[in-house]
Amino acid sequence: MNDSQIKEQLERLERENLELKETLSRLGGKRKRRRKSLRYLFSKKAAYLIIGKGLKNSLFRMYDELPDRVTKDTFADVSAHLVWRLTRIGVFTILIGVIPLLILVVQTIVLSQQNKLFSNQNELFDLQITQIDKQNKLIEGQNTLFADQNELFKNQNKKADIQNALVKGQNNLVSSQNALFDNQNNLIESQNERIEQQTELIEADRRSSLVFLMGNIMDKVDEELKNPINENRALSFELIGRISALSQSLKPYRYLKNDRLIKRPLSPERGQLLLALINSQLDHKETYPSIYTNTKFSRADLDEAHLYQAFLERARLTKADLSEANLSEANLNGANLKEADLKEVNATSSQFREADLSEARLDWADFSGSDLRRANFNAAELPRAELTGCLLNGAVFKNADLRHADLSEADLTKTNFNNANLNLVELEDAIVHSKNWFKQLKKWNVKGLEAIMANYELEKVDQEKKKGGDYYIIRKK
Repeated sequence: MNDSQIKEQLERLERENLELKETLSRLGGKRKRRRKSLRYLFSKKAAYLIIGKGLKNSLFRMYDELPDRVTKDTFADVSAHLVWRLTRIGVFTILIGVIPLLILVVQTIVLSQQNKLFSNQNELFDLQITQIDKQNKLIEGQNTLFADQNELFKNQNKKADIQNALVKGQNNLVSSQNALFDNQNNLIESQNERIEQQTELIEADRRSSLVFLMGNIMDKVDEELKNPINENRALSFELIGRISALSQSLKPYRYLKNDRLIKRPLSPERGQLLLALINSQLDHKETYPSIYTNTKFSRADLDEAHLYQAFLERARLTKADLSEANLSEANLNGANLKEADLKEVNATSSQFREADLSEARLDWADFSGSDLRRANFNAAELPRAELTGCLLNGAVFKNADLRHADLSEADLTKTNFNNANLNLVELEDAIVHSKNWFKQLKKWNVKGLEAIMANYELEKVDQEKKKGGDYYIIRKK
């Protein structure tokens, strides 16, 4: 930068400095004028407020006339404005003095009303305190009553405890009394049982006298059988009549067995009579049929009797006890065994064609290889019965219980199982007459059908035919 440029720049800076100074001086003048105008306006307003515009004008006019002579009008105008101004200032003073008094009066009135309210409030407080005192006295009285009541409750609880102890003692006495009553009842029951036993034994003693009659009759039987002319071992009609009359007299009764009365009445004498007749090997064509037709052997006691190959065709043995008896190869065709007890009986290879075994008890009975065609097992109990290889053509097992029974290799053609229980029954190699046999079981509402259909199937056999119908053998799947 050369000297001429520096000089020009200095001159420019000086000009700018002068312009700034002028600007600042102008701004300062404006601010002073503004301040002067504000003071003037404030003083003017204050003068107007204190002195008044008319007094000011009259004083200016009086100053203008001085030092010369002041006119009366000017002087009067100044005096009038002074009096008016002074009067106006007095009114303001009075007003300024009266306003606090008014405020004090209003405050006094408000304080008086407030004091009245405080007085009323104090009266209410006094009334409230009085009520609280009364309430406290009532609560104290109530607490006293509660204390008395608690004391009464304590006394009552003590008496209740005493009463409970007495009741407990009474209950103990009642329990002891009940135990004595139970003991007494047991003794009475035992006594009644003994009386009943004694009564039954007396009746048995009375009936035992008939044994002598039975001995006489059996002697007569022996006499007729020993007659050389009687080669057929037949009995006379008179003797058969006496046998029938004797069996009718041998009524069933309850007797002691293992020191206890049996549950249902039986006739041991009828059983003895029947065994004696069977062992006599009488005529099968006329004598036995005549005896069984005319003689009643119901409720005969044949428990564990040995009746091997016995001829009992059409014998009347309803409700008889044949439990555990040996009926192997016996002939009971057409026999009436309704409600008879045949539990665990051995009836293998026996004949029961058209026999009535309805409602009979046949638990664990063994009929293996027996002829049971057209036998009636209606409502009979045959759980775990052994019926393997039996001829059951046309037999009726309606409502019978055959749970766990073994019917394997049995002939079941036209056998009726309506509503029977065949749960877990064994049917392997049994023979039926229809390929729709399972459907027939369903129609009969047989129990255990699902397991039967799940475990067995039908297989047609061609080697045997019956009445034009095919045989079907039951095979395990």
